Amino acid sequence: MVKLSNLEKQKSRLQSEVEVLIIDLEKKRLEQVERFNIELKTRLDETTALYEQTQRDLRNKQSELQRTVHELDKTREQKDQLTRENKKLADDLHDAKNTVGELTRRLHELEIELRRLENEREELAAAYKEAEAGRKAEEQRSQRLSAELSQFRHEAEKRLAEKDEEIEAIR
Repeated sequence: MVKLSNLEKQKSRLQSEVEVLIIDLEKKRLEQVERFNIELKTRLDETTALYEQTQRDLRNKQSELQRTVHELDKTREQKDQLTRENKKLADDLHDAKNTVGELTRRLHELEIELRRLENEREELAAAYKEAEAGRKAEEQRSQRLSAELSQFRHEAEKRLAEKDEEIEAIR
């Protein structure tokens, strides 16, 4: 019986050691689980923070994409407007070139007409000078003839007066 009692004591002591070991094991296990939980919580917090940052970045990128799309639309509208303006300016340039061509042709025609008129004016000026020289010559001739006529009249009147005196003397 003593043996039995010793065995019972030993069993009881061993059971208490097993319980202590189980408690120690559970504490270690609990500590491990807590460390694991802390690690998981830390990872969860980091992942959550990363997720939130990613969400913010995504929203920013979406906003930036919308702004970029809006800018692209505005740029396309400006390009279309510039294309229309360019077409209008090209048409205006074409019209202006046609007008310049027409005006250049008209200018050439006017220059030809101007040269013709200048030649005609020179011919008329030469004819005028010739006519003026002829007029002066005729004027001089007329003055000379008037002077000769006056002298002839004077001499004729003088002869008539002499003849009248002779006739008076004869009478």
